[in-house]
Amino acid sequence: MKKAILIVSLALGGCQSSTRPAAIPAVVAQPQSQDYVWLRRDGQRASSSPVLLAQFNSDKRACIGDATEVTSESESCMNTKGYIYVRSSEAPTIAAQLAAARSGRR
Repeated sequence: MKKAILIVSLALGGCQSSTRPAAIPAVVAQPQSQDYVWLRRDGQRASSSPVLLAQFNSDKRACIGDATEVTSESESCMNTKGYIYVRSSEAPTIAAQLAAARSGRR
């Protein structure tokens, strides 16, 4: 039995490569929440008002809870409360368009 274990150990040891594999990036994929942000449909910035920020936090808690990923159901819930989920890179442009549309309606 000891002979068999020794032979298997030697055989498996021969399978090791002396070259190191390419480095694997620490982050393979960005979580969805880092690529997207919530914007108010009315163009107002929630961060500019404690009332709006409290409302956003309440709406987010009601729709998403403690989940780390946004599902189609949670996105739909937030949409009904007046928010849209957009790419972070597009957020400034879309926010400006929403704000301009809001000021045009006054």
